[in-house]
Amino acid sequence: MAGRLGLIAHCDWSVERKKRWMAVATRSGDHWRIFPPEPVGTTHDLFERLARSSTDGQPIFVGFDFPIGLPVAYGQKVDIADYRSLLGLLGEGKWAKWFDVCEHPHEITQHRPFYPMRPGGTELRHLLEGLGASSATDLLRQCDRRTASRGDACSVFWTLGGNQVGKAAISGWRELLRTSGQVALWPFDGRLDSLLGHKPVVVAETYPGDAYGQLGIPRAPLWSKRKPEGRAHAGRHLRAVIDRRGHEADENLTRAISAGFSANGVGEDQFDAIVGLLAMIEVADGHREDGCPYDDDTVRWEGWILGHSRTTVPSEIRRSLPKKAAHNEPKMVELGNFNDQAQQLVALVAIAGLDSSQQLAVMRCKHCMNRYGADPVLFDLQRCPTCGGGDPGLPLHILQLLPVP
Repeated sequence: MAGRLGLIAHCDWSVERKKRWMAVATRSGDHWRIFPPEPVGTTHDLFERLARSSTDGQPIFVGFDFPIGLPVAYGQKVDIADYRSLLGLLGEGKWAKWFDVCEHPHEITQHRPFYPMRPGGTELRHLLEGLGASSATDLLRQCDRRTASRGDACSVFWTLGGNQVGKAAISGWRELLRTSGQVALWPFDGRLDSLLGHKPVVVAETYPGDAYGQLGIPRAPLWSKRKPEGRAHAGRHLRAVIDRRGHEADENLTRAISAGFSANGVGEDQFDAIVGLLAMIEVADGHREDGCPYDDDTVRWEGWILGHSRTTVPSEIRRSLPKKAAHNEPKMVELGNFNDQAQQLVALVAIAGLDSSQQLAVMRCKHCMNRYGADPVLFDLQRCPTCGGGDPGLPLHILQLLPVP
């Protein structure tokens, strides 16, 4: 679908530099040699470093899992032609405070749209009022909106909570995109097949939560991305994709996948770096469409998540996925089940950006009827935080969930 590439890299992004990990694949004949994740390192020379590692100096394709683009409803309220034009203005003149997160509602304007600085008395309506939005949907891009497999993503402008992406966008745009005029941004600078292999560096937005489904990694039985054993379980599917496509996995990567990556707090970042990389390769090699509608709103303002669509996993990937083992599988929990502490699982909600299997377990206590969010993998151990002395539950209102049973 595109010109020849020499390197593909996927960066699992974070505001914390120690949690920024990237996975790299270099061209090896008609396939790819895939290496274990490594720290992203300095960002001012990231594209130059990756270009030096490219096979035969060929063009490179780099993905980042932070939003690249803005809701068109916001773009229509500013006197700027498009997102690409706005990038070059951020941090200067009337846009000087763009990257400064607002502490109080009255500070929110079109030129300073990120909120809130900290918890306590903050509400989404403050952001809606400050930006002149009629509904929460106005603060979402088309690719952020709920699908059959996940809920709405969090608005790029919201900066509080476990699923917020605003702070990652701030750091990514400031460190990588604002001053990278020589880098082609997809889809703002053209269709993917016109950019890959033809521009020296092409950058795309990714979302590992979408990539799980694209690679055929199932959500059931429940598994936790936070735990090495959960990542090792999902790793069987990563190996199946690598083998099916005939790629070459570095021996250190093979060991890392089998072990569930590091157990020191960065394993989930390493895991997502590899997941995102494999999904990028699928698109670059033409096994999956990029998913972009290429309408005016998307290419001028909103951008798109690479591979995001409602299409199914390619049949050849489904056929190559590991069969269910008869033992050593994570336990499957059904809706309505009670654990030994009289805590009932009433719903599983897909949440963009949530670390644990990208799902939230909505629990209800049989004794006091309190509802709270929890890690699905900890179902058997869960105690009510209100009357049973359990750990504080994840507050549903902060996560801005839709109503659940």
